[in-house]
Order: sequence, then C-alpha cells, then structure tokens
Amino acid sequence: MKRLAGILLLLGNAALATPVSEWPSAGFVAEKSRHAVGIRGHLLSDRARDSLLSEAADNGISISDVEYSRHIVLPDWWSPAADALLRLADTAQSGQFRLTRSELRIRAVVSEDANWADAMAALREALPEGFAVAEELGVVADDDKTAVCDALFASLSDEPLLFRRTFSSVKTEYYGRLSRLASTLRRCPGINVRIVGHSDAFGMTSRNQTVSEQRAEAVADYLLALGVAESQLAWEGRGDREPVASNETWEGRNLNRRVTIDRRD
Repeated sequence: MKRLAGILLLLGNAALATPVSEWPSAGFVAEKSRHAVGIRGHLLSDRARDSLLSEAADNGISISDVEYSRHIVLPDWWSPAADALLRLADTAQSGQFRLTRSELRIRAVVSEDANWADAMAALREALPEGFAVAEELGVVADDDKTAVCDALFASLSDEPLLFRRTFSSVKTEYYGRLSRLASTLRRCPGINVRIVGHSDAFGMTSRNQTVSEQRAEAVADYLLALGVAESQLAWEGRGDREPVASNETWEGRNLNRRVTIDRRD
C-alpha cells in the first residue's frame, strides 16, 4: 500500500464526476473530507434513512451534504451495507467510497491502526458472499499523525458554547459541533482539552460558581457519552469572575453565560 504524507489528506477529495441520479443502477457514495462525511445514494425507505442518520449521530459521525433517493428496488443487504459503509468512511482520514449492486470501490487515506480493519471486516460481513471489492489505500505513517491531528483540531470551531440563564444543559444547536470534537479526540488520543464554564453576574456569587461548574460538567459528560476518554478531558467552573462583556445589558450577560473548550498540553 502507498504511504502518503499525512498533511496532504486535509485537501479533501473532489466530487465524483457522474451524479448518483445518472447511474444505471443503485448506488451509494460516501465522501470523507476533514472531519465530515458527505453521503449521496439510495436507501430502502425513509425509515432506513432515519436509522442511518441516528446511528451516525450516536457514534459521533458528522454528516454533510446528505442526498437520498428511494425510487428503486434494492436488495435486503443494501441498508445494513450502507450503514457499515458509513462507519468505514468515518474511520478514514479522507476518501471516496462507492457501492453499487455488484461492486464496492474504495479509495482512501487511513491511519496505521486497527479501526479501519475492523470496520472493513464488518462491511464485508454485511455484503453478499463473493461480492467484488476494489480497495486502494494510502496509509498515514505514525510520525505523520501528530501533524494530522493538529490540523484536524485547528479546523474545529473555537467559538464559546452559550447557555440560557440559570440553565446548565447543552443546547441542541451545539450537538453537531461537540460530535465533531468527539470524533477528533477519539482519533487523536494525544490531544487533551480543558472545558471551562462561566456565568453572568446575575444572582449570588456562590450560585454562579455552581452553575458554571455544572455547565462545564454537562459538556464533559456529552463528550464522554460519545466515547472520548476521560483522561483527555479536564473541566472546571470559574463563576462570574471572567466576563467577556458587560453584565449591565442582556446581550452582555448572554455572552458571559458560556463554556470554552481549549487545547491543553
């Protein structure tokens, strides 16, 4: 297998030249670039589509550019194979994955670890016996992983997560961001982060300290539930001691009710 410089994989991949809608038979494509997976293809039903998206969310897989069509009769193995293909794509650093009724074509850059092999074995098990598989891999060497992980983490949003007044639960609008962070941390066990909760200056100082700690812990719990190792996380609350805006206005207090996530060495 070819060995590629890890930093090059961040360039991503161009879309396939022929749209799925023009394929002569059923097709399913997953394209991995940076930390997101784009999907185009056929599924058995709306229920199969919802199941695939749910499985992805539960596993911290970020999906973009989702397009599905179900105006075609598909074999029974199709939906399980599409799910397994998505899991396989998520283990890669970048790549293209095309599944049709008769063959699976893979061109990807992967890390030197067991995740790819395990996911590939699961996909082969979901496919019919003797199914044609064409696999072209570039392997990222161990000494390239640090640069790749650094670039992946740098590509994540560093904007604070804002909270409602007196609330410590994570807003649903941040689930996607945290899932992408969790995916990066799972792949890069050498990256550790510090989660810091803050509050506005409304109410008693002791209460503000408590709610800031609860906010930081809520974010940490969300990442832990997505499979991030506890050793990679540190969290604390700093109450109302470090405002970033005036507590005299509603807008300022809203900005102060936040959690920040920064890398720590």
